[in-house]
Amino acid sequence: MAKSKIKFECSSCGYQTASWLGRCPECQKWNSFEEKIPKKQNLEIKLTKLIHINQNNLDKISTGIHEYDKANDGGLVQGSLNLLCGEPGVGKSTLILELANKLGKADEEILYVSGEESCEQIALRANRLNVNNEYINIATEVEISKILTIANSIRPKFLIIDSIQTIRMEEIRTNAGGVAQIREVTLEILNYIKAKNITCFLIGHITKDGQIAGPKLLEHMVDVVMHFEKVLGEELRMLKVVKNRYGSTNDIGLFELKENRLIEIQEKYIKKVSHEFNRQMSGTAYTVLRESNREILIEVEALVVEGKGITGKRIIRSGDQARLSMILAVMEKHLKIDMNTYDIYININGTIKDYDEQIDSCILVAILSSLKKIDLNSTNLYTGSISLNGAIRVKDEIKIKGFETIKASNVNELAARCGQ
Repeated sequence: MAKSKIKFECSSCGYQTASWLGRCPECQKWNSFEEKIPKKQNLEIKLTKLIHINQNNLDKISTGIHEYDKANDGGLVQGSLNLLCGEPGVGKSTLILELANKLGKADEEILYVSGEESCEQIALRANRLNVNNEYINIATEVEISKILTIANSIRPKFLIIDSIQTIRMEEIRTNAGGVAQIREVTLEILNYIKAKNITCFLIGHITKDGQIAGPKLLEHMVDVVMHFEKVLGEELRMLKVVKNRYGSTNDIGLFELKENRLIEIQEKYIKKVSHEFNRQMSGTAYTVLRESNREILIEVEALVVEGKGITGKRIIRSGDQARLSMILAVMEKHLKIDMNTYDIYININGTIKDYDEQIDSCILVAILSSLKKIDLNSTNLYTGSISLNGAIRVKDEIKIKGFETIKASNVNELAARCGQ
């Protein structure tokens, strides 16, 4: 019988090698390698004909929260592993507690495990949200073996872990939240819920640059990855599914945070701008973008003033600095306007995703309006990306009642329509 091969694994990043090393070539940590003997594997293989596989177990379960179900292409799948991520304070725990309140019922117990808050803190939030469900069981624990022991005792239908970065495995001698800990803990949870057919929610932290904290492998191991983000100011929240093994990721869910509660927004047309549409003003232009099945009104504010230095400042908020430089270069080339000495400030209100080039025309019009002191009608919409030769390309025309889309094939025509 062949001996088990001994491997050495970095306790910091999980890098494996056949021999011990003083320094990890992956994360550059010293003296981080530990001996690891692989577990014996069961080589018995079970085969199933594709046509004989029962798909009824993958039917969607409605959560009772319409916006959540819509973002997840119809709802939950029993036995799935779901990862919900977001920045601190965005409302992840609030959303998951609202879900628990809807899902908990007789013979469908919920186990809510928190590694960050006490039972009293969770109860305080539940009271604020008017959650009073007798089928929600709360535990505060960070050791995965103890969590699974608790789960075995109550046999829940749904398991919630808040958060995955706080849970640890005793056998791994590193801090919770490390690469090795997150990988092994998630694998333990995955194997457990698949065997017991339990639906599990993992709440995850994100880093400063918006990435999920921990190894990239975490996203590959789960069935569904959801991002919960602030949009259109401080009140609105967007639930965006970026991975879904059981459906599409073409839709989003929108919520509004009111008095620390999440209220669903089911309107198709979303308008969140700085003032009412009842007057003409310079330096402000509007466009509409489509995000999934929602039309979002975008407001672009521009301020153009004489610069104090040799070259002007270029500052854009919620936009692309390089794209702004390109738009200004096109204006100089095709509209014969020297923008070099002006300080230009751009503020984009209403965006709920990364910069969309269809805003180009709106930015150009707002800059022209501020520079030339041209009053723009607040019911006019300007859309289309601008190419280097000055042409304007419109991806899809969105018609909104009460608004008129200003059409132009190039920047010269667009400037003429604006009254330059």
